[in-house]
Amino acid sequence: TTLMGIQLLMEEDDRLEIIGTAKNGKEAILKIKAVLPDVVLLDYILPDMSATKIIHSLSCEGINLPFLIYSGHASVQYIQAAHQAGAKGYALKGSDTLSLRDAVVTIANGGTWFSPLLSYELSKALQTTQNATISPSLFFDEKETNCLHLLGQGMTPNEIASATGVSDRTVRNWVNDFMIKLGLRSREQVTVWAVRQGFGEK
Repeated sequence: TTLMGIQLLMEEDDRLEIIGTAKNGKEAILKIKAVLPDVVLLDYILPDMSATKIIHSLSCEGINLPFLIYSGHASVQYIQAAHQAGAKGYALKGSDTLSLRDAVVTIANGGTWFSPLLSYELSKALQTTQNATISPSLFFDEKETNCLHLLGQGMTPNEIASATGVSDRTVRNWVNDFMIKLGLRSREQVTVWAVRQGFGEK
């Protein structure tokens, strides 16, 4: 999808307003500093620098914004590098372009987002307990991580909703997201996975 194609896609959504575009890293840094957008959608590789370098450069100047990476690389190494740089989401090129708009909105609202096509890679990384470099925070935000801890303690979605002050529907949406990201088929499987990964331990 070209820059123009993405721009047209975003403009069709009433939830979104484009306040700037850039064709290279230097231009992106200048525009981001000038307008401080709610969300920044960055191609992983721009002609002059990578998205991670852009994020790091802005961070060094005290500018920390929600970044969504748009990439053709599906490996966990690339995802982890983006996360460590400070990105809140990772959208894979070739996936449903309409979901890109939902990803922007999700990140604007403080969440994290990963392309559903990354599920296999994510589940492999998260299920490999020997890989100590893989952190749950790479895939789950603070609220989702807390939900996993409560699932690991044996709580039901209703109990988690009461304990955290969110709706039962929100908790069930989190659980569905866990199933997608982990390649699991039921809440029970998510709970077993959470226990095995050490969630729920005091």
